[in-house]
Amino acid sequence: MCLTVDRFGEFFQALWGYEPFPWQARLARQVVDPEQGWPDCIDLPTASGKTACIDVAVFALACQADVKTCKRTVGRRIFFTVNRRVIVDEAFERAKALAQKLLDAKEENGILKEVAVALQQISGDAKTLPLAVAQLRGGVYRDRAWARSLAQPMVVCTTADQLGSRLLFRGYGVSPSAAPIHAALCGCDSLVLLDEAHVTRAFSQTMQLLTRYQKQHATAPPMRFVQMTATPEPGVKNRFGLDDADRRHPILKARQQASKPTTLIKLGKKDFLAKNIASLAWDGCSESRKAVGIIVNRVQTAREVVRLIREKVDQQKRNDNSLEADLHLVIGRMRPIDRDDLQAHLHGVVGPGRPDVFKPERKPVFVVATQCLEVGADYDFDALVTECASIDALRQRFGRLNRRGRKRSDGTPLEVNATIVVDEQSLKGDDPIYGDAIKRTWEWLWSTKDDNNQVDFGIEAFQELWKDVGEEKRAEMLAPAVDAAVLLPAHLDALCQTNPQPVPSPDVCYFIHGPQRDMAEVNVCWRADMGDDPHLWPEIVRLLPPTSIECMTVPLWEFQQWMRGESGASDRDADVPVAAPEEKKHKTDAPEPLRAVLVWRWSRNEGGNQADESNAKQAQQRTEGRLVIRDPALLRAGDTVVMPVKYGNWNDVGHIPATLFVKHEIRPAELPENGDCSIDVAERATRQAKRRVALRIHSAFEGTEQFRGLADAELRRTLVEQNLIPPAWNEKGKPAARLERHPYPGGDPDSPQRDEIVIFQRLLDPADRLIEPIDDEDDGEDNLNDRDRVVLLADHSQHVNDRMAASLGVLHVDELGPTLETSSPLHDIGKADIRFLALLARTTPYEAMMLPALLAKDDGRRLTNAEKAAARARAGLPAGFRHEMLSMQLVEHRRDELAINSNVDFDLLLHLLAAHHGYARPFAPVVIDDNEDDKLHSIEFRDLGSLPELTIAANERKSWTPAHRLDSGVAERFWKLTRKHGWWGLAWLESILRLADQQASAAEQEQREHAP
Repeated sequence: MCLTVDRFGEFFQALWGYEPFPWQARLARQVVDPEQGWPDCIDLPTASGKTACIDVAVFALACQADVKTCKRTVGRRIFFTVNRRVIVDEAFERAKALAQKLLDAKEENGILKEVAVALQQISGDAKTLPLAVAQLRGGVYRDRAWARSLAQPMVVCTTADQLGSRLLFRGYGVSPSAAPIHAALCGCDSLVLLDEAHVTRAFSQTMQLLTRYQKQHATAPPMRFVQMTATPEPGVKNRFGLDDADRRHPILKARQQASKPTTLIKLGKKDFLAKNIASLAWDGCSESRKAVGIIVNRVQTAREVVRLIREKVDQQKRNDNSLEADLHLVIGRMRPIDRDDLQAHLHGVVGPGRPDVFKPERKPVFVVATQCLEVGADYDFDALVTECASIDALRQRFGRLNRRGRKRSDGTPLEVNATIVVDEQSLKGDDPIYGDAIKRTWEWLWSTKDDNNQVDFGIEAFQELWKDVGEEKRAEMLAPAVDAAVLLPAHLDALCQTNPQPVPSPDVCYFIHGPQRDMAEVNVCWRADMGDDPHLWPEIVRLLPPTSIECMTVPLWEFQQWMRGESGASDRDADVPVAAPEEKKHKTDAPEPLRAVLVWRWSRNEGGNQADESNAKQAQQRTEGRLVIRDPALLRAGDTVVMPVKYGNWNDVGHIPATLFVKHEIRPAELPENGDCSIDVAERATRQAKRRVALRIHSAFEGTEQFRGLADAELRRTLVEQNLIPPAWNEKGKPAARLERHPYPGGDPDSPQRDEIVIFQRLLDPADRLIEPIDDEDDGEDNLNDRDRVVLLADHSQHVNDRMAASLGVLHVDELGPTLETSSPLHDIGKADIRFLALLARTTPYEAMMLPALLAKDDGRRLTNAEKAAARARAGLPAGFRHEMLSMQLVEHRRDELAINSNVDFDLLLHLLAAHHGYARPFAPVVIDDNEDDKLHSIEFRDLGSLPELTIAANERKSWTPAHRLDSGVAERFWKLTRKHGWWGLAWLESILRLADQQASAAEQEQREHAP
């Protein structure tokens, strides 16, 4: 390996076509040096290229490919974290471009290929991606595309909420069964870069505390935490910033010295804020200033500004038909699928792809936004109008004005236009978001203005003004910084209990945002095919589950407010964490909720807070974790809410760009009977996120009538003709893509004219090789199979063995290796229960006795809830039966016959077996097995590869202490091992087996999907 840190410049040049800034090369040298490593804080001004820290981390990791995991200065998973979703998207695009170039370089020679090979050496798989990329920006249960491997080098772009909740074992959008895996991936062998850490002070404090707690245990590779901020927390030992070489660099110098003269305007008592901001933005546009940014403090203000500018555009068009303008609203509450479309459109207009100066004929563009653009957004405006905010927020906003220090074609400085507006209400102080900071900031700005009522917000010019301000005065102008609730070991003891979760359980929001802030969120999506009968909703949505990219994240308390029928603007409606009004949180005299919604959660066996559900005030339905509710109090942070499009509330709770100027969005009562069905993007989202083709033949959707009643072959042919499925899926001489047809509940299933959902089992070829499809995470269930599509248990065990061996070769688990290696062939031996075999085969136990070999799991076809219940009843399997608990018992009582070596940690082995589907943390599920037929209790091992043949008599098995009893040892082992390996260390060890199992199952599924 010839990768050394001296070649970072060569690496950077090969990636982006230009040399790195001096600070970037200097940071790379420091990071690779094991005596220095990462600084505690990276202090860099806006527009200095901070996202290149991702490049530094990836290159440093590649340089350390030959270094043992625990000695590396960079973890395999690099989390770039910032508390604004728009910036998460932009950081992801950079990481994605980096990963794509490494992937393409595999066919070439040079530095990029060397880095790619080094990263694959770290993963231990020359066939996998050199670098994976992922976004965590609001989840849906069962979305786990990123959580596949502990060994894969990866860049994850995320928010503080998504990362923090996962670190604390309560991941938003993560099932209780998968929570330990996500905690291990985030908390072990990882690097967390927290951009603009001062914006998330509470989370930064919690992160520093977590790293100290981790040092108490050395089982798993540690997490490293780096703040990126100009105002770090007290106690930071070393800071990294610009030096003289950086200040002399021509590009950085131009950005630092770019002048941004800003006019201060104070409105009178009778002046309307939104109206004046809209007028100033309109007047700020000119032939040389085509891109105008407007940033305000409230979502409702942003909506009103958009409406007023649209009125101006429409008025001008009546006088000049040729006049056009682009007008966009950008807020945090958007569906990712819409935000991606908007970002792609704005890339060449105000994003990195924009020209330095637009041509005169270019139509103007107005981007109206909230705080979501403050931190790191790579938008570059020619003019800016902003509502006054705290001084730190204003400095961030001005980072979007002439961001690159652009100049005219003749080299002269670009003349920009900027205005700060404040109204009387803001100057009263005690703002719900900024406290007294707006008032203090305005007073200071007014005291420093020149004769033209202007202040220069250019980086260098403003620094000259700022350096003479005392610390006490500065503190008064900063946005209120909330301290985190102190995370104690007792809290972690409660949080690491994931299945079942204790009641009560700590609210992780307090450790992410502080006790005074409430940013708990729900994910909201709309469907057009749900119908009018809420009792049918769970089964309808189950056939085509929601994905994260079609869901809008909405503050929990605001959605509860909407459910109570309390509409209207809120003075707390912003894109920063802000406390819910106490009277809203605990309101008891609210009017009766008008509408029901479907809450999409985990499967039935994963439990949930039954106490909450028993207190429901309204009718509700629970079907395998899907609740139809009318009581807002039943909603929890991280829930996914599905509701009919006819509710028409998307612009009440968030923003869908395509509906911005649709008249009925202003008056929802004018909606058509079935609502605006174009809002439903489920098929597109499923295709994009899961690479799965779905077709809903339903009267709600125009154009689907042509598919009604078609036979499979005719349907495939029609879909090929319309480019909805690949031609290869229906070519002669090749196996046709297998499909499933499910009639909508409530209709006539035998009618040829029925409404139905068609699901293709074959996955689409990836349009983007970097993006893994979302699959179903391990929810503790073993799927029911078609009998001609089974996988033998012996084969599955061998596949898991192979995956385990590959993982142990690169994870460096040292003396724990034999224990993990032993766990893989034993993890599923509990499937030898004849009733469980009958369940997999969908037959009776006595028929299952005639099968030639034991079976493992398979995806098979989707079954309705009634079909699942019938299969379980036919098999005679008791409710709640867990094959992994039987695996644990068999090993516990047959240790000698199974020839388990003395160098195996037996307690850890038993726990790994019991927890390999996410249970036994700390208790096993209660199972009452009162079947008296001894033939159904006896167990025979047969044809299990290297394992010996064993027979367990019924009377012996009945004498074993049930796993759910308090004296079974399950809970004691969990706590003993938690104290030994740590909260995250034990989860990491569990994840090694669990992910090997899931990887083997995924490979088996992919092979079957492409089988004839």
